[in-house]
This record gives sequence, structure tokens and C-alpha cells, in this order.
Amino acid sequence: MGIDGHVPDGATEITTGQANRVWHMGGREPYILKHYSDPARTANEAAALALLTHHRGPSPRLLHADVERQPAWTAQSVVRA
Repeated sequence: MGIDGHVPDGATEITTGQANRVWHMGGREPYILKHYSDPARTANEAAALALLTHHRGPSPRLLHADVERQPAWTAQSVVRA
């Protein structure tokens, strides 16, 4: 199954007190799932990540996003320091 914005079993919530809820998905291809209370913030973050991904910037890659869904969400690659 592909990334669809649902929080799968086994996800670890890593929300840090911001307005958005954030989870880490482990497994063979780990990723970060973010749910947003404001779809405009989703669209802004998705656009910024898409631009950075396109130019191979040092940032998470945008894997998927849905600004129409409630809650709106993005899925991003995991970046390790």
C-alpha cells in the first residue's frame, strides 16, 4: 500500500508542540507524515519541499501530499543529522 495520509499501525508520534501532528514511520523506507490544521500551510510546505527536491537541496524530499483532504498532509523523507 502507498502513502495515503493515514497514520499506520506502529507509527511513532513525534509532535513537538506545534500546531501540526507529526509521525515517524519506520520500516524499509522510513518517512515522516505531517497532518496540518490549516490546508494553506500544507500547500506552502509542499511547494517549498517540491522546489527543494527538484533542485536537490539539502532538505527532506516531498514524497506525497494532499491539501484537499481533511486533515491536509505531507509525507517527507527522513533526514538524519
